Amino acid sequence: MNMNKRLALTVIIGFGSISLAMAQAPYDEYILTWSGTGYTTNKDGKITAITVSGKDFVDRIAADNALDPALLVFVYRAEKRDTAVVYRSNGVFVADVYQMEYTYTDVTNPTDTTTYRQAFLNDEYHTNATGSTFGIETKTVNKEGNLTSYLYHGTFQYSMPGPPTPLDPEVYTVWSGSFVTGARVPYKGPLSALNSKKTRSTFQEARVSPTRHYSRRGGELLGIHRGLDLSLHTIQYPV
Repeated sequence: MNMNKRLALTVIIGFGSISLAMAQAPYDEYILTWSGTGYTTNKDGKITAITVSGKDFVDRIAADNALDPALLVFVYRAEKRDTAVVYRSNGVFVADVYQMEYTYTDVTNPTDTTTYRQAFLNDEYHTNATGSTFGIETKTVNKEGNLTSYLYHGTFQYSMPGPPTPLDPEVYTVWSGSFVTGARVPYKGPLSALNSKKTRSTFQEARVSPTRHYSRRGGELLGIHRGLDLSLHTIQYPV
């Protein structure tokens, strides 16, 4: 991996070690294929193309936390509208990557089986959105309301501002690509499956994010919802 790509991934995943979280509720999780191309300049000022995939996110998180990347997988969490790295064997949460839950517009059919969605792309390390996604979600649910089939596919585009600094190694890079969900990762827990011996300290951080959601179903505008999203994240630092 060249230096520009490593720097861009550092921004995406965060500077330093990735936090492990144990107090995460299970979600419907689906393996996410994420494939993109970034355009930046090299040391000579020439534009160069680099690539990124979900495997890059997994490898970075695994390296930062002394985990075997073969045990991890990159997923989309349907109810939470975000991407994460989880344990492949049981779906237990390891780290956030991107969120699409804060500002989005849904256009949904009357039976709530097909949704066209535009969503802004956020991460944990930038105040503003870094880009956006456009996707089509198709699903079926049983009488209990549980998902029985699911597909979400679309495109993304985002940018990493610069110039780099020692504490925030960002580079001028613009990215575009596509994503598609695949097989479900069944959650088998327990949440204590993560090895607590790898952690040195734990605290809860409150994150407040502005939200704006537009919903339309079958030609009817259901509403525009604005507010603040408050969540507590349990953060653990690896030894």
